[in-house]
Amino acid sequence: MKVKFNFMIILLAIVVAGCQNSVLETHLVISPTPSQLPTLTITPSSTPTSPPSLTPSATPYLTFPPYSTKQVIFSYSYIGNHSVFDVALNGGTPYSKIILYSDGQLIISGKPYQQKQLSSEEINQLFSQLETMGFYSLETNQKHDPTDLLYDFKGQFEETYDGLYVCAMDVVQGREVCVRDHLREFLIQPMKDILQFLDNYEPNNMPIYQADRLLLSIEAQPPNWYIIENPEVIPWPVNFPDIETDKWRLLYVEGEMANHIFSLYGSQNDARLVNANGIEYYLIIRVVLAHEILSWLQ
Repeated sequence: MKVKFNFMIILLAIVVAGCQNSVLETHLVISPTPSQLPTLTITPSSTPTSPPSLTPSATPYLTFPPYSTKQVIFSYSYIGNHSVFDVALNGGTPYSKIILYSDGQLIISGKPYQQKQLSSEEINQLFSQLETMGFYSLETNQKHDPTDLLYDFKGQFEETYDGLYVCAMDVVQGREVCVRDHLREFLIQPMKDILQFLDNYEPNNMPIYQADRLLLSIEAQPPNWYIIENPEVIPWPVNFPDIETDKWRLLYVEGEMANHIFSLYGSQNDARLVNANGIEYYLIIRVVLAHEILSWLQ
């Protein structure tokens, strides 16, 4: 995986060198002051939390504007994927299937992304269910080999150095358990049950997530190795940001405009062919969640 990632960074550097308007020419690290760890007792609002009020903008930033990040208290994530967006996420961040913030906001990724403002009771129910299923008492050395009690390989173990990890983390209790995704069939039953519970976790009445930050990868032509699930070419509205480029471009969008774009394209991370001013582009949309810090890869 590291070899592939380094190749991608080198490739991006070559592309960027030929593009004068590239947003990758300046490197900046933004370090917001971290908030204290939360408690489970919260006073949520009666309606889902609205995104921060930001002036709609879409600019090829050389620096990223300040943003007040949120504290995560629980996450269920996939770790190990790399993408073109890693350069703006300081090397990349996990793909979060479930994110729960200290203010009670729950986000579940998917097609589409959904959100809900959980009550203290609903939050405690989630953690109580994990405790009942044995999440906090699982024995593991996290080596993912025959010595790891999370697995029962039955003599079929083969050493691998690649692939995704699936991690569940309770920040408040300081408990994190990861498994190798391709070894799920060898997991002991309690761990299988926990993963199934989290894979299917979705409280009732979840509205569509209102995005307030996006990263857009724009290419004049799609790379040969990319697979486009939906080859239909859709129009890029004239009131949306300019995406013109003859090579590759990374665009940051925030505020109401970010939500307009996210909503129009299904409120999900997606790759589409779009037509802007009679020219086709390959566009990848990547939502930036409230806990993620944008900073250039050093």
